[in-house]
This record gives sequence, C-alpha cells and structure tokens, in this order.
Amino acid sequence: MEGIILILGHTNSMEGILSTIAQDRLQMGITVHQQHSTFAIVCTGGFGEHFNTTQYPHAMYAQQYLVEQGIDASLILNPVLSKNTVEDASLSRSVLEQYKLQMVIVVSSDFHMPRVKYLFTYFQPSQPITFISATSALSKEYLQQLTSHEEQALVRIKSMYPSENNIFTKSNHPTTDS
Repeated sequence: MEGIILILGHTNSMEGILSTIAQDRLQMGITVHQQHSTFAIVCTGGFGEHFNTTQYPHAMYAQQYLVEQGIDASLILNPVLSKNTVEDASLSRSVLEQYKLQMVIVVSSDFHMPRVKYLFTYFQPSQPITFISATSALSKEYLQQLTSHEEQALVRIKSMYPSENNIFTKSNHPTTDS
C-alpha cells in the first residue's frame, strides 16, 4: 500500500447525521483521494458523550458518507475507534505501522490543525505525515469560539504531553503542510 488518508471525525446527531464540520473534513478527504486514488482511507471516531451517543461508531457514518459520495468501499480500511484527538493520534499509530507507507495524509479542520499536528508529531514522531486542513463552513463567530477552544486545549495538551518528554523518540518529525 502506497499511502493512507486518515480523516479525523467530528460529531453526529442522535440519528447519525454528520455535522457540517465532519462533512467538511470528509469532503476534503474526497478531494485528496481524487489526487491519490490508490490510497486507502481510514476514518476515526468511536463513541463519546460529546460527539456520538448512537449505537454505531461515528466512523461508520463517515465511511457510509464516503461510499455515498462515490469512494470505492474496498479502499476504506477498518476505522480507528477513538474518543478524542489524543486517541486519534495514539490509536492510529498501530494501524499505520501495519503498512510500509510512503505517505500518510491527515485531514482535519483548519481550526483543529495546530492540536492535530502537535499530537501526531508526539505520538508518531518517525512517521512522515502531510497535514491537510479542511476549510470550515461556519459562521465567523462560531469559528472564533472553536479557535479559542482549540488554543486552550493545545495549552493543556502541551502540559500533558510535553514534546521534550516524548516517550517514543526525540527525533525530528518529518511533516509537510498543504
């Protein structure tokens, strides 16, 4: 397998309807997949009070969306059943290590990307990763609230997972941005 596109989850309703943010991320994943059509796709998201309380994992709704949008189901790998961004980065490590990948592309929202980059760099320091941001189709006010939340969350994350204490390696993390 040449590469994987890892699309981070967001929320869905009690009926399994994906949030606008989740759809924005998936649409960006589809756009990336059009440029890398041989890459497999992995969706993240399990269960959690703050994002999915249905009987099915969030990633299942994301996978269903991708297939409905024309993605070949055989290119969608088993999901990472994470509860949060920390688990997105830590649990996806074992999935990505199963394959000798030339490229990993992580897709998330523009406002979420600083935390994503930090955590993936922390938990997967030797994995070359390209980070691609999905532009969020949100009001300016709501985007400002989310950005503020993310800035505060990143401060907490850095105190919990200080880069100088990286338990995996202290090497530089090869990353690129798009």
